[in-house]
Amino acid sequence: MIRDFSLNLDALRGFLHLVSVCVWVGGQIVVAGLIPLLRRIDRTAAPTPDGEQSVTQKAAHRFGRIAWPFFALAIITGLWSLGEVVSNDEWATSTGAWKTLFFVKIALVAASGVGAWLHGRAQRAPERALFASVASLTALAALLIAASFQSLPA
Repeated sequence: MIRDFSLNLDALRGFLHLVSVCVWVGGQIVVAGLIPLLRRIDRTAAPTPDGEQSVTQKAAHRFGRIAWPFFALAIITGLWSLGEVVSNDEWATSTGAWKTLFFVKIALVAASGVGAWLHGRAQRAPERALFASVASLTALAALLIAASFQSLPA
């Protein structure tokens, strides 16, 4: 009921975690949708002086400046949530399925971060595409697992 609604530290932690995941995962989806348009703009634009970034590169760099702090916030709030679970003895009483999915989610989040990091350092387009796909697909898989926690007994 609405009268039982309250904002507390748990709600703040959950809110920050959800917002950070929305920016990380949703941002990757949006950028993936914009890349073809940005590449067309780059092809039709006047040549840039040597060493100047293309519109696509500038957009990717700007996304990284936004996305990486939110990825860090997702990690921090995730660890904060884990600390709450462990301190409340929920970890000791949680099911094997819950713990297994939790560790799979952590591995997927790590793979998403590593994939994005490698994407940013790749020199060739096929490598960039591969690592971007790894980053996005593992992030989506982690999000799916997080959503499935609601249906599992703790």
